[in-house]
Amino acid sequence: MAEKSAFHDPAFYSGRLIVHSGDHKTGTTSIQERLARGEVRLAEGQLAYPLGKGQFNHNHLLRPKRANRLALPRSVPLDDAFARFAARTLRQGATVTVLSAERLESTRPEDLAAALRRHLPTGPGQLTVVSYIRPHIPRLISNLGEHIKIGWSSDTPWRGVMVRAWQRHRYARRIAAWGKVFGPSYVVRPAIRAELAGGDSLEDLMTTVLGPGRFTAARGRPSNESLGVEDLMRLHVIHRALAGLDRWQHHDLGWMLSEQIDTLRPAGGPSTPLRPHKRLAERMRRGFRADARAVDAARFGGRPLLADALDQAVDTAQPERVPLDPTAWLDAGEIATLRERAREFGEAVSQPDWKRNWKEERRRHILGRAPSV
Repeated sequence: MAEKSAFHDPAFYSGRLIVHSGDHKTGTTSIQERLARGEVRLAEGQLAYPLGKGQFNHNHLLRPKRANRLALPRSVPLDDAFARFAARTLRQGATVTVLSAERLESTRPEDLAAALRRHLPTGPGQLTVVSYIRPHIPRLISNLGEHIKIGWSSDTPWRGVMVRAWQRHRYARRIAAWGKVFGPSYVVRPAIRAELAGGDSLEDLMTTVLGPGRFTAARGRPSNESLGVEDLMRLHVIHRALAGLDRWQHHDLGWMLSEQIDTLRPAGGPSTPLRPHKRLAERMRRGFRADARAVDAARFGGRPLLADALDQAVDTAQPERVPLDPTAWLDAGEIATLRERAREFGEAVSQPDWKRNWKEERRRHILGRAPSV
C-alpha cells in the first residue's frame, strides 16, 4: 500500500533527528551499513534508521544535478522521497532517528532545511546535523583512487587533480554557509582517527550527538577500504577495455569488483598505497593552507588539525610521482588476462537484471555479517 504523502500535512516529529551529511570518503559507507544492520542500541529508547527496500543510505532523497562540465555537482531534495522518509520515520516513532546521505555535501543547506521543515519539522534542540571533514590532501587522493575504481578517470588519472582540488576541497565557505542556516544544530567533526571517539566513525557520530554511555555499538568489518595502486591498476585495465559501458555501469562494476578484488589479484601480491608526490603535495599545501587555518579556527577551537595534516601529507609524500599506468605495476600476461575477463564482466553488466541481482546479493552479504551487540 502506498505511504501517505506528507506534502501538505507535515507531522511534527517528537524524537531526536540526526542528519549525518557526509562528507564523502569519511567512513560514511561503514556508518550506513552498520546502522542498516542494527548495530547500535540505545541505553534508553529506540534508534531508527528508516530505509526502503534495498537501501543502505538516504542518497535517494536527493537528485544530482550538473550545470555544465566544469560546474560543481549539486544535489536537490526530492519532495516525494522526503515525504516517504517522513512517513517511515513517523510510523516507527523512535526516540532517535538517523538520516545519512553523503550527497548532502553538495546540497545547499537552505534546500535541506526547507525539505525538513516541509516534511519532518522538529522542535528546538531536536535536530543535529553532523558533517565530517577529511584533511584536504588525503581527501583529494582518496577521490582519485575512487574515480579509478569506478572507471571515471581518464587514461592519465593524475591529470586534472589540481582542478578538482581548487573546485571542491575548500571547506571554510561551505561550513560557514551550513552554520548560518542550522546554527548551533550544525556540528563539524574532523575525520581523523585519533580525534574520533573510540577511533571509530559510528561511535563518534553517536557520541557527538547523544554523549558517551548513551548507546552501545558493535564493531563490524570496515567497509569501502582503500585499494592499493596494484589493485587500482587492475580495475583501470578492465574499465578502459569496456568503452561501451555508460558512466553508471562503470560505477556499479567498479564497486562489485572492488568487493571481490581477491578474485582478480595473485595471492599474496603487494599493495602499494596511493600517495601524492612531493611537488604536488607542496603545491596543495600552499593552496589549502588558508582554508585549513580558517576551519581550524572556526570549528576546532584553534587546534591546528587540518593545518598539521597538510604538513604530514607533505612529509609522507612520495619523492616522485607514482605512475598510474598498468604496465608499471602489472606484467603483460596479467594485463592480457584482465582484458580478456573484461569481456565477461561487460556482458554481465549489460544484462537487464544484472544491477538488481547484484544489489540483492550485496544486500544479503552486508546484512549477513552483522555481529551481535
